[in-house]
Amino acid sequence: MEREIEDWSRAGVAVTLCLSREDVPPGRRGVVAGYVQDVARAYAREGGRRPKMIFAAGVKDMIDALRALATELGAEESDFRTNY
Repeated sequence: MEREIEDWSRAGVAVTLCLSREDVPPGRRGVVAGYVQDVARAYAREGGRRPKMIFAAGVKDMIDALRALATELGAEESDFRTNY
């Protein structure tokens, strides 16, 4: 998976892995601690723009919360991809 993420990053995709329970490895870029919906909300506030495309994998409650946040931030339902 790490190589795929590196390939996406080289292609200009902003990839952020959110770890809600594990510690972030020291010096690891693109990995943050926290719940994905909180991280996404903070990124949206900082950047002031709507998400272009969201890919998410996780438990149903997290996906539901992220889907609601994506809608709140102006993302189209068709721009949200998930494992549910």
